[in-house]
Amino acid sequence: LAGERVSDSEIDDNDLLVLSVAMVGVVLYIATVVVFSMWIHRVSANLKPLDVSDQRFTPAWAVGWWFIPIMWLWRPYQVVKEILKGSDPYYVGDRAGNWEQAPVWRWLGWWWGIWIISGMVGTAAFRGYWSAVTLEEIREANQTGYLADATFIAVSVLAIFLVKVISDRQEHKFRAAYALNLSTAQQLGQAGLQERSG
Repeated sequence: LAGERVSDSEIDDNDLLVLSVAMVGVVLYIATVVVFSMWIHRVSANLKPLDVSDQRFTPAWAVGWWFIPIMWLWRPYQVVKEILKGSDPYYVGDRAGNWEQAPVWRWLGWWWGIWIISGMVGTAAFRGYWSAVTLEEIREANQTGYLADATFIAVSVLAIFLVKVISDRQEHKFRAAYALNLSTAQQLGQAGLQERSG
């Protein structure tokens, strides 16, 4: 494009480098999808022992909705929102039935919005790479690809924080429920002792 001559070997070397990086990216993406799916299943399954009643999504569908066309645009967001609410450590004991009133993570909407944008831009970049013939088309596809990479990095960082928020909430809720159950058991035990001694 700048009018400088580039040898065939330089082009071939560059193509090989780009292909190698792309293959590593694909392998890492697939591994991340598998691990994230396992995590979503686990934190969804944790809601039942956390005394979350009327759970809308089963652990299997908490994962499944990510892979169903059209539905993947909003249903996974609802799944994660339910998991966030059900994991709130405030809603234990007498408050457990009100778990749907729990606040959600303030960055949840941003995470999901950027995820959707990232997917759209990534698809546009892939189509651009696939159909590019001229140098100008290749450059345009590259620029779209840079934008796709930037949005994917942003959504990945937010996803890391999301995993931490949900994991921390569930850990605190398990502890709060355990402490509450222990206290109740101690009170029942003391009441039983008083009845026997009385």
